Amino acid sequence: MKSIRTKLIIYFALLIFAASASLGVLSIMYSQRALVESAENALISIVEGGVETTQARMETQIRTLESMASSGDIMGMNWNIQKRLLQTQLADSGFIDLAVVDKKGFAQYTDGSTSELADRAYIKNALEGKSNISDVLISSVTGEP
Repeated sequence: MKSIRTKLIIYFALLIFAASASLGVLSIMYSQRALVESAENALISIVEGGVETTQARMETQIRTLESMASSGDIMGMNWNIQKRLLQTQLADSGFIDLAVVDKKGFAQYTDGSTSELADRAYIKNALEGKSNISDVLISSVTGEP
């Protein structure tokens, strides 16, 4: 038969092992939870920064277009003058294309194409004097977003 000393050593070893294993599992669970929470918070911060940057860029683009639209040459509605001015602005603005839309929703683009946009919500808003940005949509001229 084994001695009491051997039995005590085995029991204490098992007890220490069980306690260590339990603490290890708990430590891993808590550290995993903390790591996931930290990553989620970091992602939220990155997204919020991206939102702020995007909003600032959209505001800048709106102000640029408002400035162009308030030009006397644009407001004069002489297409030949408008086209020259818009082509100059297009090279500096980074826009894909620019157009002038009349009160009936008819658009003339700097590349010579035309389009009927009266049914578009962003055109209706613009004709009411509201600066706005539409959701991404498919261009009726290019067929692309």
